[in-house]
Amino acid sequence: PGPGPYAPTTDCGGTLTAKYLNAVSVQARGDIVVNNEIVDCRILCLGRVYVKAGAAYGGSIMAKKGIEALDLGDDMAVKTTLTPGDDFELNQACLEVEESLQQKNKEMIAISNRIAPLMKKKEQLKNLPEETKNKLKETIQHLNELREERDRLNQHKNDLMAQEVKDAVPEVIVHRYVYAGVILKIGNTRRQVSSQLEGPLRLYEDRQKEMISVEPYSRK
Repeated sequence: PGPGPYAPTTDCGGTLTAKYLNAVSVQARGDIVVNNEIVDCRILCLGRVYVKAGAAYGGSIMAKKGIEALDLGDDMAVKTTLTPGDDFELNQACLEVEESLQQKNKEMIAISNRIAPLMKKKEQLKNLPEETKNKLKETIQHLNELREERDRLNQHKNDLMAQEVKDAVPEVIVHRYVYAGVILKIGNTRRQVSSQLEGPLRLYEDRQKEMISVEPYSRK
């Protein structure tokens, strides 16, 4: 099956337990534990997504505490996007901050371009009408306030990103097979599985090598 279209996202609150999930959009602040399979869903989870006895394939899964399943993808190579370690709420907050930053920067550039001709001719500043001088001072003051707000927003964004990384578990555990067509996005790295991998495996971000690595997995 191809992804979507999905019904409106259902907010499950805490932990969600189900026999299967099929072509739905859900979000949960706890774990999502599914017995049989997750098929063609859009999953947003602040806990761990765990498929006990089956596969997760089609659609997308974002889970801050990691993703674990018997199989990932299927033998038809259907596109399946997995994003372990990401916090969907903090991602949205970062996106809103980034939009505010872009607006502030756009306004700052416009103001700077507007007053640049006057600021370059310092000798002429003395001869400007008093009203023009006052307006220029107000504009410069507003520009400084925008810079302060930009710096505050940047700091807030950095704080959000640090909070996201703090308690994330950016890993995928598969006990049997990872099929071609599975796309992993972990941190700043991306990997598309081109041929079937046999588990049990752990897939994670190797930050030193800037790649997604695969290693044998055994439950401790």
